Amino acid sequence: SFLAVAAGMGSSLLLRYLIIRVQESFANQESPELASASKVVREWGIRIPKLTVASHRDVGFTGGIILSAGQPRVVIPAEWLELPVRQLAVLIARRALALHKGAFWTGQAVAFSWNLGGFVLCSLLPQAGLTTVAELVATICWFTLWSFAGLLVLPTLSRWASLKMDRELLAVGVSSQDVVSASTALDERQDNQPERPASIEAIFHPIPGVNRRIRNLPRGNLSAWNVARSTLFLSWGCLGLLSRAVHCNVGRPELWAMPPSE
Repeated sequence: SFLAVAAGMGSSLLLRYLIIRVQESFANQESPELASASKVVREWGIRIPKLTVASHRDVGFTGGIILSAGQPRVVIPAEWLELPVRQLAVLIARRALALHKGAFWTGQAVAFSWNLGGFVLCSLLPQAGLTTVAELVATICWFTLWSFAGLLVLPTLSRWASLKMDRELLAVGVSSQDVVSASTALDERQDNQPERPASIEAIFHPIPGVNRRIRNLPRGNLSAWNVARSTLFLSWGCLGLLSRAVHCNVGRPELWAMPPSE
């Protein structure tokens, strides 16, 4: 049964890859804007992963990083091609560094482990189990509470990774002005909250507010890129009930398989 849950999470990753391939905008793969931004990224000395431009309708769609049969792909929303070249370059560079520095892989490993370990634990709680329908329903309910606990804990790890990627960008010569400019452009397409109360951000927001960036050093060594929302997405494979019911994607189908990220 636990192998089935692990297989379910793996199937979720495969399904997301297939969805992105359907959304792939072949007309934009060799766009001059993408070529210009890629040139800037290479000037910073950053190796560019395979890029995929995805068409979309929701302005909050951010793409992300997906696993494929070969090397991982960085998914770029088609609308981002309208951004100034240096902003687009920063956003591509951030994801490239998340791959090359291991933050992406750490995030995926933590997300997978949190869900699988949580499902095993929840199946052992009162009234829960996997042998009857009633026990399975109880396990799913317990796991939903486990997922909610993740919403309180894991955003901190995601923010640490964001801040660390800021430092990595500065280390290769990206200016702080470019980093803030790209973060502002991304925030305007998502929450549009450049400043938030620290207590609210600590619990509900895995991406730091724009006004907290650069000046804040990471407070932890664990850099788990996008772990909070990756955990939510993978919870589909555990029959969790929260994957489509959080503030970043509720009622927005294009963001269910790929919640907003940096």
